[in-house]
Amino acid sequence: MLPLFDPSAATDRFQGLFEYVSDGMMLVTPEGYIADINRGGYERLGYTKAEMVGMHMSALDAPESPADFPPCIAGQVPDEIAISRSAHKRKDGALIDVETSSRRIELDGKQYFFIVCRDIGREKEQEQQLQLIRFVMDSAYVEIIWVDKHARICYANDRACLSLGYSKEELLRLAVPDIDPLFPAERWGGHWLELREAGSQFFETQHKRKDGSVFPVEIVANYVKFGDTEYNIAFVRDIAERNLHEKQLEHLAHYDALTGIPNRTLLIDRMQQALAHSRRENKLLVICYLDLDGFKPVNDELGHKAGDRVLIEIASRLKNEIREGDTVARLGGDEFVLLLVGMENPEELAGTLQRLLASIAHPVVVDDKSIVLSASIGVAVYPDDDADADTLMRHADQAMYVAKQSGKNRCHLYDPEHDQRVRMHHEVREQIKHGLKRGEFHLFFQPKVDMRTGTLAGIEGLIRWTHPQRDLIQPAEFLYAADNTDLDIKLGEWVLRSAMEHLREWKSRGLGLELSVNISSFHLQSDGFVEYVKNILDEYHDVPPELLQIEILETAALEDIGRIGHTIEACRTMGISFALDDFGTGYSSLFHLNHLAIDTLKIDKSFVQDMMGNSAGRAIAESVTALAKAFNRKIVAEGVETEQQIVALLDMGCEIGQGYGIGRPMSAEALMVWIENWHQE
Repeated sequence: MLPLFDPSAATDRFQGLFEYVSDGMMLVTPEGYIADINRGGYERLGYTKAEMVGMHMSALDAPESPADFPPCIAGQVPDEIAISRSAHKRKDGALIDVETSSRRIELDGKQYFFIVCRDIGREKEQEQQLQLIRFVMDSAYVEIIWVDKHARICYANDRACLSLGYSKEELLRLAVPDIDPLFPAERWGGHWLELREAGSQFFETQHKRKDGSVFPVEIVANYVKFGDTEYNIAFVRDIAERNLHEKQLEHLAHYDALTGIPNRTLLIDRMQQALAHSRRENKLLVICYLDLDGFKPVNDELGHKAGDRVLIEIASRLKNEIREGDTVARLGGDEFVLLLVGMENPEELAGTLQRLLASIAHPVVVDDKSIVLSASIGVAVYPDDDADADTLMRHADQAMYVAKQSGKNRCHLYDPEHDQRVRMHHEVREQIKHGLKRGEFHLFFQPKVDMRTGTLAGIEGLIRWTHPQRDLIQPAEFLYAADNTDLDIKLGEWVLRSAMEHLREWKSRGLGLELSVNISSFHLQSDGFVEYVKNILDEYHDVPPELLQIEILETAALEDIGRIGHTIEACRTMGISFALDDFGTGYSSLFHLNHLAIDTLKIDKSFVQDMMGNSAGRAIAESVTALAKAFNRKIVAEGVETEQQIVALLDMGCEIGQGYGIGRPMSAEALMVWIENWHQE
């Protein structure tokens, strides 16, 4: 049997609940006065119960709250609940945000409003934070997409909507496979497990817009869990522009900016690959190093823009002449390299090279001006030249230089023996430079005498090198390495200075000896030769210039007789005399004799040595002597070794001689001893 309802006990229980519920509860009269309030209400507002009972509700209203109580609820019917939000003012003046729910009730025959007040400050703060988060995400430059474990899109920020071309409502009806063609539904399960295990992932994929177009994206995906709900929060960045920029940088790094063909970096990479393939397949690999002949005047006369147009045209022609799989690259300036692979035989290569030369030789028209160029091409061929890629290109470069030196508009195949000679020349040149600095060079002296009277007629100075490892080195063993180089000039200047130094010393001893020295045609034709001679004569002003004689080879005079003639004339006005060495060995000797202001002719020793047993040799010696007398020139015979030669030379009218039969080349100290003994004899 159910217990009887006890109204008084129910009232006590209600009062207990009313008093200890955490939300604020109050009974308010229709006029707005508080008739009763629970602990949760007055303690939250900082009052005692006694202070609040009888207080008008308007005393709790914040300044901005609408003062419309009780009219706002006066019209309420029983059982109707009114809910509103406002701010209540605490006793200390602080404001708290509340949500109020009110209902009209009747107690003991009187009308009241039962009002429940809930503090929503924390909730409002959280809502504001959430709004801020949403604002930040919608303002983000990257796409932000929330996806649940079933691949459904739960949130997308404004940037994602803009990038994909959907509205937010449309996106929230889609799943990952709808926007990522590389992520079909069957892949999602495995991806989700990997993400949940790792916590985050970074990868690149593609996204598909509403219009069907796709673009590359970079994604940072993070696994998060709120309560029992799991999400994949993806930060997505469009990398189409970055990829394009990287491709542009890649192109700039590997292709020539002017012509668009490969540059040195890409060429070396392709050469290494081609070389590896040629080694495996035992195929020919050809490197052609090409330099345009006569390109500098194009830039100088027509300007760099015209020069650039010429280079672009040449690059295009070279590309048209090679096969698919071959490479033409520009190293810079007017230098190109061709990489030719898979050739079967040398004949095929020869045909290709001829086509290249012919193509380049065809005129290039720039601004109605016809420009005709040629090319020098150096060629290195693997496996004949079994070297690495860098060395092969260096060898082709060396061969190109030989082609240019040989007359241009031609090809030259790299020759390992020639390369060895080039390296040897370089080593000798470096040793000569060090030798000049260390004072290893000296003049040796060979006397010239009047064979009829026995008097000393002059001295010839001959350069010698006292090498620290090889002792005394003859000129023929090192001068070749300096031919036609700046070092040739440095050696000649050293010879002239050393000659003047010895002449000064001999003069101080009372010896007025003529000293002749050999100067190369390259030095004689150099721009600064005459000026150097003038300066050194000024420096040794106490030495009569008539004591210095310069010997040049007749074969050297052949090179540029006009320029050499002007140089001789300029030096002779300073008092210096000239001798023509090896006279008779060159062509048109009579022509040279007539056009060069030479003081002395020297009969080459080959004629002197042949004249005793060879009528032709004697005839030449007699002819040279006769020419010298006819043109009023002094005559000196070289290579005199025997008494019979001296007698024969005197018979034909040649009185001055030098050679081993008179005196060998000797040091300066030995020369003084020789002179003393010669005079005694």
